[in-house]
Amino acid sequence: MALPEGVNKRYASIAGIILVALWLWVAFDRPYSFSKHTTWSQYANVPTSTQEDTEKANNPESKPPTPDVFDEPEVDSDAIRNMCGGTQWNSSLVFRCDNSAGTVANVRNSILICVRHAIEVGANIILPRILNPDGDHEAGRSLLYWYTHPFDFMFDQDHFVNSLKRSCPDMSIYEKWEKVPFPPNNIRPPIITVHPEKIGQRDGENWHSAFKRLVSAMIRPDEDTFPIVIELARPAPIYDIFSDGAAFVGDFGSILQFRKDVRDLANKSLMKLSDIYNLSFDSEKPPQRFNFFGMHLLTEEEPLGCTEGWPCIDREYGLYAEETKGYLEQAQASNSSVIYVSSHRQDEISRLKADATPLGIQVYDKWSLLENVDDQNKLNGLTKDQKQLVDYLVLLKAAQFAGIGHSSFSWNVALKRHTMSEKSNFTIGSHIFQDSLSKLWGKIDSEKTLYHSMWP
Repeated sequence: MALPEGVNKRYASIAGIILVALWLWVAFDRPYSFSKHTTWSQYANVPTSTQEDTEKANNPESKPPTPDVFDEPEVDSDAIRNMCGGTQWNSSLVFRCDNSAGTVANVRNSILICVRHAIEVGANIILPRILNPDGDHEAGRSLLYWYTHPFDFMFDQDHFVNSLKRSCPDMSIYEKWEKVPFPPNNIRPPIITVHPEKIGQRDGENWHSAFKRLVSAMIRPDEDTFPIVIELARPAPIYDIFSDGAAFVGDFGSILQFRKDVRDLANKSLMKLSDIYNLSFDSEKPPQRFNFFGMHLLTEEEPLGCTEGWPCIDREYGLYAEETKGYLEQAQASNSSVIYVSSHRQDEISRLKADATPLGIQVYDKWSLLENVDDQNKLNGLTKDQKQLVDYLVLLKAAQFAGIGHSSFSWNVALKRHTMSEKSNFTIGSHIFQDSLSKLWGKIDSEKTLYHSMWP
């Protein structure tokens, strides 16, 4: 068969050989491999699925382990070590920190204040316990119906103990009351209760000296040869944490890490959100933040309320319409199309989804992200306050966060995020608190600022 005029026979032969080689290669090697995200496609942010992907998804053993972005190393802090090293330790003093109650923010702050007070007078401690309602029943929010739970009700016990062993080696931590080395006759001395907010300072006396004087006055001279148990009453947030120095403040809160099962649920929620929207992160450069908007929606009064020194509910910003108006304006200003919301109320989450959808914003929460039946069962098996630990962790990773000024939870999330900010400055004005990562809404004239009294 004659070639068209102008076509060189040699080039035609070479082209034919190349075509045959390509056909044989495709026929036998079948190199069908396509990118899971094709940038030219209108569905670029929706992962494509292959038979191999489906088989891997159905086989848990084939899945690579999900990186735990919430697992932090045990604290090895020079700032804490220097503080403990400058203390005169008294082996006969033992602090009991069993009056931590409320949301995770109240509990964290209470435990940290108690440990800090123990360091001040050189005391050992008994592993703290936590007061919490039995279940989620609102009637049980009264302190009359609260129960004492072990430390691991919220926190990782090994992380806490080992962090203090590293950073405050002179402090002994007894697992429980029975482990305290009381005399052989097993006579238990009376427990001395200290109310730190009632410390009376003399002229020119600072808090540190006043607290040491108070404790010394409660101990008889003949009691210094066996353990003396001092119980710190539930402390209000009045202690100026920055009197200990910024380095100490930045490290101290990290001795408390949430329990592993909670971290796993938070990690799976975050990874699911990342998979849906292809939100990349760099695990080698902590702290990692993802391109979504975090929101704490609270239109109910917290259980302890302002009688314990925490903010009173803001009656204006405590209403759904006013609270979400500011939140959604902040989300739009940050160009966010994805919101992760923390709320105890499913009806208000549904209402928020309906209000955000016309704005081009999709709303997710832990229930909608944890689709696996086992994960849902684990989540439903947690108490109301334990569930909020999942939200706390996920909200730390948001690019921007909106909270409310009458919530200790919002405050604690914002302050923890503030320690991760590259900019140390913040403002308090028409809002309660604002830095480069977070904003707390509310009326400043009706609130106490927790910036100086809540450990991040």
